[in-house]
Amino acid sequence: MVDWLQHFIDAIIRFTADNPALTGLLLLFFAGAEAVIVVGALVPGEAAVLALATAAGAAGMNPWQMLAWVTLGAVLGDGVSFWIGRRYGNGVLRWPLVRAHPELLDKAEAFIRRQGVKAVIIGRFLPGLRAIMPVAAGVLGMPPGRFYVANVLSALAWAAVHVFPAVLLGEAYNQLGAVSGRLTALLALLLLSLFLLVWLARAMFVWVAPRLEALQLHLAAWLNARPDAFSRRLARWLTPEKGGLGGMLLWGGLFMLGAGGLIAVMEDLLTGDPLVRADVAIHRFLQSLRTEPADAVMVTITALGDGIVIAAAAAALIGTLLWQRAWRLALAAGTTIAATAVLVPIMKLLLHKPRPITIYRGAEAFSFPSGHTAMTAVVFGIAAVLAARRLSFGMRLAVFGLYALWVGLVGFSRIYLAAHWPSDVLGGLFMGLALVAAFALWLDLSEEAESPRSWRQTLMAPLAAVLALVVVGSFHVPGQFQRNLVRYAPRQEQILLPLNAWLNGGWRSLPQRRIDLKGEFKEPLLLQWADKPNTIRGLLGQGGWRAHALPTFRDALIFLLPNVALADLPPLPLLHEGRLPVMMFSQPLPGGESRLVLRFWRSGVRVRTLAGVRPLFLGALTEERVKHVWLLGTVLRERPIETLPNMLKTAVRTTARLSVIETDAGIILIHPHAQKSRP
Repeated sequence: MVDWLQHFIDAIIRFTADNPALTGLLLLFFAGAEAVIVVGALVPGEAAVLALATAAGAAGMNPWQMLAWVTLGAVLGDGVSFWIGRRYGNGVLRWPLVRAHPELLDKAEAFIRRQGVKAVIIGRFLPGLRAIMPVAAGVLGMPPGRFYVANVLSALAWAAVHVFPAVLLGEAYNQLGAVSGRLTALLALLLLSLFLLVWLARAMFVWVAPRLEALQLHLAAWLNARPDAFSRRLARWLTPEKGGLGGMLLWGGLFMLGAGGLIAVMEDLLTGDPLVRADVAIHRFLQSLRTEPADAVMVTITALGDGIVIAAAAAALIGTLLWQRAWRLALAAGTTIAATAVLVPIMKLLLHKPRPITIYRGAEAFSFPSGHTAMTAVVFGIAAVLAARRLSFGMRLAVFGLYALWVGLVGFSRIYLAAHWPSDVLGGLFMGLALVAAFALWLDLSEEAESPRSWRQTLMAPLAAVLALVVVGSFHVPGQFQRNLVRYAPRQEQILLPLNAWLNGGWRSLPQRRIDLKGEFKEPLLLQWADKPNTIRGLLGQGGWRAHALPTFRDALIFLLPNVALADLPPLPLLHEGRLPVMMFSQPLPGGESRLVLRFWRSGVRVRTLAGVRPLFLGALTEERVKHVWLLGTVLRERPIETLPNMLKTAVRTTARLSVIETDAGIILIHPHAQKSRP
């Protein structure tokens, strides 16, 4: 999914770069559609403007041209709505989509009466009134001159707050993409999901919701009139008391998403997809960020997902349902939880995927899927479904939001503590989603699922599960805390390699290219260097290379300035297998517009040299070029170097086919394929 999204984003960026005029027209269309009555409710204009402006910013399109296109579109859109209001007056209330929500026009007219022409400016930034405010101004007979002054001013402000942040986001995509394409793709996936959710919620409110219940009742009446028993039973399933057609479609879709996601992750693991390399990269990246206070917090959270705590919560949930004599509901919940408890060890034994660290025996010694994540997702997912049955829409969102947060924390703690790979937690989440959705779907469809009469009875079983988590966890966590700190303590990945073994082919077992968090191969690792860091800095310093420290947050702020010289900018801290570079060097190229950047990462290997044991570093070379984004900031463009330039060869004094220099300080090794001259 993330790979597909990244290719899709790159395709949009190339499209905007190749078609600037068409991109401008699309910006005009979507900005205008956002402000037109009825159309604005169905077309995701704001999301489209942000997405296109972001892609155009990443492609280097002039932001002032984008500002002009978006402003013009917003002015025209409001102008069309204003004309509709003047032309049809209150007759717009008879339009299908407006007829479903006549209160919006009343609110807009009342707002204009209170604020006057200022309401047109303010209304541009109010999602619920954006498309209806100019219509109300036309209905009330606002003078066109006053309206268009407010229209142009508000359109210019609205365009500015959408275009300029989007341009910066586009440049940030390029900048972060050089560090980790995986992170930028995940960020884009999150933003895209939010845009789609906003659009779907708005379309559901304006168009689908008023018609869904009527469609459901018509379908139920048609089925009930049929002679066969199955149709009459299906008609009873479609009554609003059973949760509604919308609920069944939602849970059915979530079940397919969970089951499909679980199968997709398993397929990636079995076929050696880059997801496997991404597991290692993300794992090592998080291990490099570990601190003692964070370890204590994560150990506490992960202990609350231990089997004894989850079993107590499940027993409290099912026991309360039995006490309420909700027999079949208790059976369905128990069956779903039992299925999870059986499926997790079976899948572990089938896939035989080892954990990052050895902490368990038997089936639990294997890692996929995460039992902590799957069991937490299922037990508390069932509790959330039961709790939400009698709550308002806002309270349902709060319940499922807290549920998602808790499951996410438990899953993240397993990755952070190196108990699981990221794909294990992802598989556990998909499994939990599928099983919880199946339970909720059964609850919506079943005629025999008992429904407690009051909201207090409805909340009793979920609250019992939460109470069991707190009570049992308060005893279990302190009792296991010190033991768990030792169990999940950070491990140092160190391999000791004799000098001859390294030189006689052992160097080939190390990565030949940099691996980003996505698990994809980037520029070649042209250097393997076993030495002390200070010695490396000294030798490269003699060759004219400038050493750089890792940039801090304060250093990063310099990128916000529009005309910064390349020499004043820190190199990008590219990641290799989740590790930040431990050393970075640069050397300017003729012209001053670009420079060579040499980065070294720890390999996790130590070499026993004549001078003693030395850490082995992997080095890669790139060319960085500065780019000034109009008046919005400065960015760096990265280009991989496939072969070592002569200046670097001279600096490390390369000689033979397998270039090795042995000194009292250490060993320098350069790959044979790096001996070719740079074109």
